Amino acid sequence: MKKVGIIPSTNLLETDNPYHDRSQFLELYTRRITENGGLPIGILNVGGFLSEEALELCDSFLICGGKRIFPYHFQVIDYALRSGKRLLGVCLGMQAIHSYFIAKRERKNRPGKSTLEVYTEMKKEKYFFVEPVKEHWKLNPNRGEEDLVKHKVTISEDSVLRKYFPEKEIEGASMHNYRITEPSEELKVVGHSEDGTIEAIEYGEKVLGIQFHPEIDGSFPGIFRFLTGFPLEG
Repeated sequence: MKKVGIIPSTNLLETDNPYHDRSQFLELYTRRITENGGLPIGILNVGGFLSEEALELCDSFLICGGKRIFPYHFQVIDYALRSGKRLLGVCLGMQAIHSYFIAKRERKNRPGKSTLEVYTEMKKEKYFFVEPVKEHWKLNPNRGEEDLVKHKVTISEDSVLRKYFPEKEIEGASMHNYRITEPSEELKVVGHSEDGTIEAIEYGEKVLGIQFHPEIDGSFPGIFRFLTGFPLEG
């Protein structure tokens, strides 16, 4: 059974109350991973950073949605690339992958800097890794109302991502206020919504990013089997 490291959203140093610093794991992610033959493992940060020993415990990684990119997001992406382990980024997770590769490209202009250091500098310089988008945030739905937040997403036929979804055109759950800007040339854009928003990216065969939320219901088991290694059929 493959161990899937879940990288949660985090609130950190947003208030003066230390008890407001917390990580949030959504049961929907653990449910989908378990349903599709995997063992979900929560990976916690300390002060925005992760232990590489914790990452070594896992066979693949899922970066969940959230509000902010932290250093640990880049740690996971960097580790996945070095180790060859599979990585799926959902919503903010996809935006983190996009931001990582933009900063990685910029490193050649800033010798001696790490990708994280370059990203931090670019943020201070007001580089826009993402931009606002309308009509993509429809609140978190109640049980039984999942279809209210879905819209059409078209996946490229010649993509790695396509084999993990039943159709070229799917209904993806949209719950975000921002979309990525022009991605690095190293990433392949493989999904769009009707308004042109980039909904999916990939790097090789083992790093996938999707802007929509497949955990919302059981419609897309394939994308979780990408992480668990469970057969796509059966």
